[in-house]
Amino acid sequence: MTDIKIVISILCKHLNHLYNINLKAESFRLAKYNKSEGSNVKTLWKLISKIIDISPSDSIVTNVKSYFLNVLKYKSVHFYSLPEDMSYGSRELLISFAYLIANNYLNNHITDLVNRSIFNQKNRSYSSSSDIPNSKQYSFNLKQIIKNDQDFENTLHWINGQIEYNKRQCDEYREAIQKLLLKVIDPIISSLSELEILALTNEKHCKIFLEKARGVSKAVHLHTKWLSVQSSFWKWMESVIIERDKDVKGFSWKELNSYCNSL
Repeated sequence: MTDIKIVISILCKHLNHLYNINLKAESFRLAKYNKSEGSNVKTLWKLISKIIDISPSDSIVTNVKSYFLNVLKYKSVHFYSLPEDMSYGSRELLISFAYLIANNYLNNHITDLVNRSIFNQKNRSYSSSSDIPNSKQYSFNLKQIIKNDQDFENTLHWINGQIEYNKRQCDEYREAIQKLLLKVIDPIISSLSELEILALTNEKHCKIFLEKARGVSKAVHLHTKWLSVQSSFWKWMESVIIERDKDVKGFSWKELNSYCNSL
């Protein structure tokens, strides 16, 4: 079994990249023993809210609990008895975080990230004119331009002309790509997307491609590392559950009653 410190460090690095937080491995150790030093409780609340895509607000605890109750049907009374002021409860938050991971929230996030990236076959071309160097964009103030029927007709002619021009440019662009593909013998290279071919032949396009690819490539790399060691994490989580079961304090009936009354 991989050293749990290494496993948690890999997980923290992955989560920090995906959710832009400052999670440290020490937070997991503290959470196992339900310690609330520093800001580890608030950090765990923030992490969970980002995983389930809850907008940051003053009522983050209430919103997260509502999601767990109504969407996940989460049944832990320990979780719902956590205080609104985030003063304690790190271990229960660690367990609820693990529940999200077990329900593929992290895997699904990576899948969505890849599907929205240039590595998705459907997205392997320029998504907007703003991505293309030297592209032109036009905006109109119709009240200033069109003052009579003749102005309206002239504007329509101009727009139609621009549409036809863009179509010709697009056709020429695709024809050039096809000619380049025909020159390529290697079947692997010939299956490259337009963006990938342009990246190999043009410095500006290369920078655009690398910028689009860098973030998702790193996320996939970190996720692959996490998947290779996650079994050790789940083994460690068993010890976290054991620690909770040994806790004679249990949960706060006052906080639980307060939350139930707010429903």
